[in-house]
Amino acid sequence: MASEVPSPSPTVALFRPWVHLASPIGPIVVNDFDGDGDLDIAGVDIDGTVTLLLGDGDGSFAAAAHLPGGAGPASIAAAELNGDGRLDIVVTHTGVSDMGAGDDDIVALLANGDGTFTRIARPARVNPQAVVVADFNGDKTPDLATANEADHLSIFLGRGDGTFDDPENFGSGGPFSSGIAAADFNGDGNLDLVLANSLIGRGRSARTVSVVLGGGDGTFGAPATYDVGGPQPILPVVADLNGDGAADIAMPDGFPTKSVSVLLGNRDGTFSSSAEFAVGPNPHTLVAADLDGDGHIDLVTGNLGEMGGPVGKGISILFGVGDGTFGSKVDLTGPGPGEGIGAAADLDGDGMIDLIVIGDNELVLLFNAGAR
Repeated sequence: MASEVPSPSPTVALFRPWVHLASPIGPIVVNDFDGDGDLDIAGVDIDGTVTLLLGDGDGSFAAAAHLPGGAGPASIAAAELNGDGRLDIVVTHTGVSDMGAGDDDIVALLANGDGTFTRIARPARVNPQAVVVADFNGDKTPDLATANEADHLSIFLGRGDGTFDDPENFGSGGPFSSGIAAADFNGDGNLDLVLANSLIGRGRSARTVSVVLGGGDGTFGAPATYDVGGPQPILPVVADLNGDGAADIAMPDGFPTKSVSVLLGNRDGTFSSSAEFAVGPNPHTLVAADLDGDGHIDLVTGNLGEMGGPVGKGISILFGVGDGTFGSKVDLTGPGPGEGIGAAADLDGDGMIDLIVIGDNELVLLFNAGAR
């Protein structure tokens, strides 16, 4: 059962007092899962359970529903997978987990329309670290692209019924990819991919991001790699950061940095050299949204803190200037925010973007007050 407990105000006037949701879930996705027009939250716990919190439209959430997932959860996404008009859930699982051996598979949870879901699992055999759902071959059916613990990315073409073909692999430009995102980087109408290349916890690092251009038929070209500011970049985010209409890339630089890297798109599939902006210690998650309503995209990082400890643990906000640069960081630390930023969305229907922080065995909601 989710419960809400007010907490002291953060040090930024933009947000009202923290609200805690007593629901221990990790990676999350925000969407309207029950079709009532209000945003809901779905996420995965360390034991692989998928937790669904149904929003009431005013920033409160109903009791959690728990759905079967699998061992070694790594990422979660939402899309209509089988053409029935209902939003489904996709979860990837690696071959290892904090609980022991992982499933190394992809699980589709297909909505039945009555609050229940049908679970369909298929082997991945690539240790998928992250997933993005989109139509990569132009057949109007959602496909999957995964970043893997390998030197390749995988494309699983959708069949339109919630199942997927065996993967076709394409070079990723790095030995281990920890994050993936999709956008049209060169304006040809085909979706392209960006991957963060890292070797987290293995004593080595790739220190690059790869851009892989799509052919529009489910195939992808050779990766182009760009150096970034940290040895272990994680979870790239795509947004127009300088207002020129082109997709840009931002990502946290990971351990042991205090920075995010920003690469501005040139509209032709190439990018500028990365620029780094200071945030809190060991950033490992990031969201992009216009928090203060000035028309410029801002960045928010979730920070693990100094050597994973309490010092510096929380979130950092970089307010965008509108030209691809950002002001000095604003840190929110203390008993509320934990180590990850989960999502940015208007949770209470007031037209302003709120934040969902992944805390210590809870979610922390920061509601936008509309003043900075």
